[in-house]
Amino acid sequence: MQKEIWSNLIDNPANRPKVISKLLSFVNKNNLDGVDVDLEWSAVTSGYTNFVISLSDSLHAANKIMTSALPGTYRYSQVTQEVLWANNFINIMAYDETGPWDPKNPGQHSSYNFALRSLQFWKDQGVESDKLTLGVPFYGYNFSGNTVTEFKYSNVVDIDIKYADLDKMNNAYYNGRPTIRKKVELAAEEASGIMIWELSQDRFDEYSLLKTIHDKFTSLGDTTTGLCGNLTSINTNKVSFWNIYPNPASSVVYIENAISRPVQIEIFNSFGQKMQTTQNSFNDKTEINITDFKSGIYIIRITDNHCVMTKKLIVQK
Repeated sequence: MQKEIWSNLIDNPANRPKVISKLLSFVNKNNLDGVDVDLEWSAVTSGYTNFVISLSDSLHAANKIMTSALPGTYRYSQVTQEVLWANNFINIMAYDETGPWDPKNPGQHSSYNFALRSLQFWKDQGVESDKLTLGVPFYGYNFSGNTVTEFKYSNVVDIDIKYADLDKMNNAYYNGRPTIRKKVELAAEEASGIMIWELSQDRFDEYSLLKTIHDKFTSLGDTTTGLCGNLTSINTNKVSFWNIYPNPASSVVYIENAISRPVQIEIFNSFGQKMQTTQNSFNDKTEINITDFKSGIYIIRITDNHCVMTKKLIVQK
């Protein structure tokens, strides 16, 4: 059913603009930072590629960001290099390595080792560390009965608080606080941060996994956004004070900014190959010579200490 619904919405080029317009309207109405595209497996249909790229263009033009949730160690054929660069971040779903679909394979569905392999997989796909977020689960799977069932982290802690610091209760497997802390350390070293699925499954007291994540980031000297006291709020709207013109361009492109702070500007071709890198203090306007670029689509990525923005550049000779 999900496949048919999304196929109707995004595979038909006539429907795509309507869907994107409604998403953008919802984001603006609710003052959201952007959209996370969490289409999985059979819902990744033939229109996925063009849908994600068009949605990214619309969101970035409106000073919003886009992320995509992708499997830990699998890349859909529709996830082209341009799709990867259209995202501000890739949310790695480093969980569900086993589950109800594989009842004869009981065990940990989100091990630390799987997190390691998932990060390396996407790096091998050409995605840089600062564009990856490591997904962690607030749920687990119970292989005890004839049918594998899902449960919340809070469910096992309700049974006994000792399970907050374990990863297993009989044949029920999940991530407790020590494993979550290790994954935060890994994300701090090898990625841009942590993604969670999902908050309602947490325990909302001293045994909270969300609190564990924030406390660990704080101990590492990292700042997070909006909870548990270590907090520097990051305004993602600042990322889009950039104006890139002309676009399409042929020989020179200008990147203009209203905020003065050091940034890195990178330009990639459609195969993900880095064509140029510029370090700039960005007082006003930067001129980039693209005389040697061939006609085609390129991705400009602008990075500073606060945020990342990607924009599509069309070169026409």
